[in-house]
Amino acid sequence: MGGRGSAWVRNWAIQRYFRDYFPISLVKTAGLDPCQNYLFGFHPHGVLVVGAFSNFCTEATGFSRLFPGLTSHLLMLPCWFQVPLFRDYIMTSGSWVRRVQEALHAMLSVALPLFHGCLGLLIPFRVPIHTVGLFCTLLVFLLLFTRLWSFSFLYLVWLYLDWNTPIQELPADRNYVLGAHPHGIMATGIFCNFSTDCNAFFQLFPGLKPWVATLAGVFYLPIYREYLMFNGLCPVSRQSLDFILSQAQLGQAVTILIGGAQESLYAAPGEHRLALRTRKGFVRLALRHGASLVPVYSFGENDIYRTKSFDQNSWQYRCQVAFKRLMGFSPCIFWGRSLFSAESWGLVPFAQPITTVVGRPIHVPQSLTPTEDHVDHYHQLYMKALEQLFEDHKEAHGVPASTHLTFY
Repeated sequence: MGGRGSAWVRNWAIQRYFRDYFPISLVKTAGLDPCQNYLFGFHPHGVLVVGAFSNFCTEATGFSRLFPGLTSHLLMLPCWFQVPLFRDYIMTSGSWVRRVQEALHAMLSVALPLFHGCLGLLIPFRVPIHTVGLFCTLLVFLLLFTRLWSFSFLYLVWLYLDWNTPIQELPADRNYVLGAHPHGIMATGIFCNFSTDCNAFFQLFPGLKPWVATLAGVFYLPIYREYLMFNGLCPVSRQSLDFILSQAQLGQAVTILIGGAQESLYAAPGEHRLALRTRKGFVRLALRHGASLVPVYSFGENDIYRTKSFDQNSWQYRCQVAFKRLMGFSPCIFWGRSLFSAESWGLVPFAQPITTVVGRPIHVPQSLTPTEDHVDHYHQLYMKALEQLFEDHKEAHGVPASTHLTFY
């Protein structure tokens, strides 16, 4: 089912405040032909995919200006599109709705980490990401489904994200699949740069229509699903993605947080670990539709929260993985700062810059039934392009020269 993108919602002033808070940036390293379709692989997923939402679901970071002619789509779980009002919000940001007639299991497949913020609110700390308590998920539901919902609104008001501009052209004569990395806790950079026009997405990429894919489960949340849909988010399902990339109008730019819930477990300040080696579905998607692959990396995404990580051989980590397989989301432990004091814990993100860099497109030929060798070939090309993108820009964004990407 199609969406109803709204430039008005994507250009809301609050999107720019959200961008300037961290700040978040969208960096363009190559042009994308708007006459083709693209499948963006976003890395890392983090916990909340803040970077992906900001960059591809809003115009806060200027997606349309950086990639003229492209239409951005961010994929997310179909369940979010079942939430009244919220579904309309994310659809208005350029997403398309997938109304799914699924039972409770599909609804619970939402990637919702356990977390808490300042004074028990949902406002992230203005500092790098860090993980901590397990009672956070209950707190989130209390804030969203009780009279305390107003605090969730305050969360948006207090987010000021800063963005940098991409340096590559994405022509609107084709479609794109953008792989977004890392996921982080909230994917703040992606949301700000691609779901809002705070950083002038439509000026940076004229002609593109951005979409950001996210968990289908969130589209079952009333009001919240409308918000996501107004901002151009869509369920990260094959049906949704095929629908977007099959449209007659070229310039569709679908952003996928490749690492997903697994990658949110790696989200920690200074860490650059990505869940990518076995993630090949986005490559198959690009091959089926002949959409160009575009690596996207958000520097600083993992730095806006502090996290508690466990050794992969520990029972705590095994419990997290088992829970993720059962419920569809990772019970991450993280915290930020409080609303009124940087010395107190809460959900307000720490004020750390987030810069989303859009790499050069990898043109992919269309193949309705791609072979495994074909998929592996373009998957390797994508990994090398992402690694080169990271190496070319890491020092300019405060990452030590000795630091390199680690793929899992």
